[in-house]
Amino acid sequence: PWNLAHTAGGTSSGSGAAVGARMVPLALGEQTAGSNLRPAAYCGVEALKPTYGRISRFGMAPFAWSHDHAGLIGLTMADIALVFSIVAGPDPLDMTTRPEGAPPADLAMGDMRPPRIGIVRNFFPEKTEAVMNEAIEASAAKLKAAGAALVDVMLPEDFGLVWLLHRTVGGAEGFTYRSAKVGDGMTGRDLAASLLPASYYLQAQRLRRVFWTKLQAYFSDVDALLMAVAPGAAPEGIASTGDATLLSPWSCMGYPSLTVNGGLSPQ
Repeated sequence: PWNLAHTAGGTSSGSGAAVGARMVPLALGEQTAGSNLRPAAYCGVEALKPTYGRISRFGMAPFAWSHDHAGLIGLTMADIALVFSIVAGPDPLDMTTRPEGAPPADLAMGDMRPPRIGIVRNFFPEKTEAVMNEAIEASAAKLKAAGAALVDVMLPEDFGLVWLLHRTVGGAEGFTYRSAKVGDGMTGRDLAASLLPASYYLQAQRLRRVFWTKLQAYFSDVDALLMAVAPGAAPEGIASTGDATLLSPWSCMGYPSLTVNGGLSPQ
């Protein structure tokens, strides 16, 4: 909504644009790769992709069962927390939901200790434009000035495999759903997925669990990781919805993620 010549992201572009244009204070979104957090970033607002299973997916059309997340896009984190306190929690109509009840709407910031935040220094900066890396450093400085502790974090050397796991698992699951619904009209991606041996899918799921366990160790030292949501600002043109590369690992792992507005681009 800031510039109609640029994409608002995808596939929750309507939700991001509606909140960014102040038509509504909050909207639902969906993320299988980066489709909840990216539209919020492109439209200058906030978003939450919660832990996998934290919000029921009953009623949502599936794309990849073990990657799909229901999410929220809003003007403020207080608004998101309020709605999250209503929509989160177990649902007997979605057996993948987590057993915990919904969290309280009050963020109770005064009761929280200053967080310890890890700045990701490998993989993601290499996929990010210089102007976005500068914004990350500026955000880190603001967080530190507000009392947070900042430390550098290096992800595992084999972390690059996560992108392959996301494509393998998501491709197989997406094709399984769409082949039952669509029939003959297969895309090139569906055709490739149809040729994927079951052993590849099972191995990808095994490795996915390995990386999930590796990442757990990082959160014994830090409360959150700081990195870019997208390589840069919303790209010009509407033929593409932008690049979800920086977000797909967290959809694959099922980890909770936030978009926090880091300011306007120089353009």
